[in-house]
Amino acid sequence: MKALKELGRTSVPCIMRAYENEFEERKDLLAYNKQREKKLSQRMAEADEYEEIFAEEARLRQVEAGKKYGENHPKSKLNKSLVPKETNL
Repeated sequence: MKALKELGRTSVPCIMRAYENEFEERKDLLAYNKQREKKLSQRMAEADEYEEIFAEEARLRQVEAGKKYGENHPKSKLNKSLVPKETNL
């Protein structure tokens, strides 16, 4: 803000995005920072973040498949240990 005021700017062009869920937002954040130079520890933390996001997306797909096909249908492949107790199937 200070730099903008010094330049006499009162606004900054930007793109506002609304995300369907937290995971889409986190994936975008990782994608936007992909080109940055990172230390090994930062790359490992990024990999952990991707792993967490992809695991949650897989869990949500399994829950949806269980709701759509029924938990005993082969297409659902629902692992009940991944489903939170408050989820109604």
